[in-house]
Amino acid sequence: MNHFYGINDIVINRKKISKFLSNDDRPQQEQEAFDFNIKATGDNTNDNYDSANTSGDNDRPYTRAEIAKLLEYSDLRTKVVILIMASAGLRLNALPLLRMNDLIEIQKYNIYQIRVYSNSRKDRYHTFCTPEAKKAIDNYLDYRRQAGEHITPKSPLLRHEFDRTDIFQVANNVKPLSKFSIKKTIHQILYISGLRTPLVAGQNKNKVLNVRRRTAMNHGFRKFFETWCIHSGMNPTYVKLCTGHSLGVEDSYILPQPDGNGIYQEILEGSDKSLGFIAAIDYLTIDDTQRLKRENETLKVKKSEIEQLKEQAEAYKSFMATFNPKLEEFQREINNLKIHLNSQNNSRKKADNDNNIQQPQSIVSTYQ
Repeated sequence: MNHFYGINDIVINRKKISKFLSNDDRPQQEQEAFDFNIKATGDNTNDNYDSANTSGDNDRPYTRAEIAKLLEYSDLRTKVVILIMASAGLRLNALPLLRMNDLIEIQKYNIYQIRVYSNSRKDRYHTFCTPEAKKAIDNYLDYRRQAGEHITPKSPLLRHEFDRTDIFQVANNVKPLSKFSIKKTIHQILYISGLRTPLVAGQNKNKVLNVRRRTAMNHGFRKFFETWCIHSGMNPTYVKLCTGHSLGVEDSYILPQPDGNGIYQEILEGSDKSLGFIAAIDYLTIDDTQRLKRENETLKVKKSEIEQLKEQAEAYKSFMATFNPKLEEFQREINNLKIHLNSQNNSRKKADNDNNIQQPQSIVSTYQ
């Protein structure tokens, strides 16, 4: 709208218009106030890092314990935000654009496949989330349904805050959560949880106020995703595909295709020679309880496979126990047949030899 008025040389009173906008509709005003508060505490939203560091060489992702701490202080919606960024590697900019039809449930693994930047042919890509993130998403959507919202395929995955007691607002005033609201929420939780504290301006005031932080406030989740995917042994090409990174020249040659259900099985499950996203699930799971649960499920599957192998081995032994006597009997019959054939061959050879001896004697008697 601003662009339209600008190219037509129309001057608008932005200050007056902003008086009629809600908090979610006026990100610029909020940004100015928010930036002022952050400068007062010694934070820098442009750099967005989490501990004092003037060099980018030591940038690091969030640790699993730090993310778990943030989740302790998060509501249902914020848990979805954090877990999607940490377990699916999404950028902050992609979150407000997500719609319900961008999710495909994969019941086999209890996860979602997520389509990112669905309206852009150039930037569109697909990734996956962990069962832990799927559970958080389902809980958040159940909360919205119970409040009275009718969720459709076009509904935003993340909607702005609403008054649950106002049925009309719940059902009709559905707006996607803005990028800035997400950013502000993460910033607040970092301080509430104690993971980030205001920087104190001392003698080194000029260096302290605008110093970089080691862990990027939002991008640190994405770094967590990439770090642990690589650590799990997941194919680096699949990691790039799940984060929307360019493969360079290989973009024209490596083109995974979805199956009939729209699932990118190659990226999800990998192959005999390279691991897919499934291999990284345990590494990306934040809650120790969830991880132990998955490990138990994996052990149960392996135990079941071992039991099946044992049953097959017992069935084979049983079969061989029944088959061996028959095999031995058959072998005896073959041996007896060989003996009988050898005896017949020997008798035939002896008879032929006797005939050969008698023939020369008859020839000699004839000439005499």
